[in-house]
Amino acid sequence: MDLARIAFFEKQEGQLCAQHALNALLQGPYFTAVDLSQLAMELDQQEASAMAEGGMDSAEYQRFMQAGSSNFDDSGFFSVQVISRALAVWNLDIRPIRSRDSAAALADPSSQDAFICNLDQHWFTLRRFGGSPNRWYNLNSTLNEPQYVSDTYLGMLITQLEAEGYSIFVVVGNIPPSEADLFAVEVPRPPPEALPTTARSATKQSDTEKDKAKTTPFSGKGNVLGGPVVEDANGAAVGTPSELTDDEMLARALAMSMGSSTPSDAAGMPPRQPSSDELQRAMAASLAEYDQNDKTLRRTLEMSMADSGVPRPQVQQNARVEQPAMSDAELMRRKRLERFGAK
Repeated sequence: MDLARIAFFEKQEGQLCAQHALNALLQGPYFTAVDLSQLAMELDQQEASAMAEGGMDSAEYQRFMQAGSSNFDDSGFFSVQVISRALAVWNLDIRPIRSRDSAAALADPSSQDAFICNLDQHWFTLRRFGGSPNRWYNLNSTLNEPQYVSDTYLGMLITQLEAEGYSIFVVVGNIPPSEADLFAVEVPRPPPEALPTTARSATKQSDTEKDKAKTTPFSGKGNVLGGPVVEDANGAAVGTPSELTDDEMLARALAMSMGSSTPSDAAGMPPRQPSSDELQRAMAASLAEYDQNDKTLRRTLEMSMADSGVPRPQVQQNARVEQPAMSDAELMRRKRLERFGAK
């Protein structure tokens, strides 16, 4: 269950938004329109007495008296002076968020306990519960119910309100604890399904941005078949495909198909393995080079290619290397000599 169903909340009634904002802050029906009207009349009397010191016959005093009260009217509007006087009863005060004393609140709004916002004749409260930065709520009386505000969205909301012309006041002092504060201590963060749609979307977007910030960009280096590309001190690749002969690629393909490990070089580092395209070219050359009567060798090469996952090259049936006329025995001897150094 979310705090929206526990927090004290008054929906808009007439122009009594100042009353709703104060009671939302204090979490109880502590002020009525009559209470605030009495405070407003006291302020009017104090202001009239101050103006009378300059002479009751002065033009300034006469204009002041003719203008009527600036602290309240019949619609239910109350001035910021009335709000401040009402909070003083609870040892609370309000300060503009742009004042020098409110620098910390402007830098980190979630570290505060509450804000009171005003535009023209409308007042409403932003309040956190249980002292938790994850338990901020918009208690605007024009809403259907209290609306959850994430700590990330709080700063953006205040910036948006200022852009719309709102005056933001920081509530200073110890706000009396309420039932909703006690509940917030037990459940420090509302579950996602309990959040309003707008708050849930804002929270999801914030989490997505954090996840993006944790993503590690691709370094630009990768591995090739059989092991990493070896680099020298200057970062240049060593052992490029052009340095591997057809014999080396064929021998390594056979070793891979038979499950044997690739021999290490003199430095103890496994030599770079050829890619599938390179193996295909080497085996195609081997198949094309041997006579079609060498069935055993040809079958071995084809099995090696199938086991290693290398696509079988398309070799024409009549593909062969033109050789001078000689006996089969002499041809085989020369081929072994050329390939393996055997006599």
